[in-house]
Amino acid sequence: CSADSFLFCLSSPGCLFEDGLCRPSETCVNDGVFGRCQKVPAVDTHRYEVSPAVLQHLAATLQKLSRTERSLVLAHETHA
Repeated sequence: CSADSFLFCLSSPGCLFEDGLCRPSETCVNDGVFGRCQKVPAVDTHRYEVSPAVLQHLAATLQKLSRTERSLVLAHETHA
């Protein structure tokens, strides 16, 4: 994720966690964390080296963010 798209990356957990994020001309590359969409053929296959504990913490944080986002959207729709 670039600095310009950081918030988008937070709202889209990555193709390893969510189907349908990649375009038809892309494939999901396992980067060791979230996964990222890359044009086929995927040339840049950089992998992050993170411990299982860190991955578990990231997954839990993403779940919390996702629940918070859903709650905010629901609250907004209810009051709209």
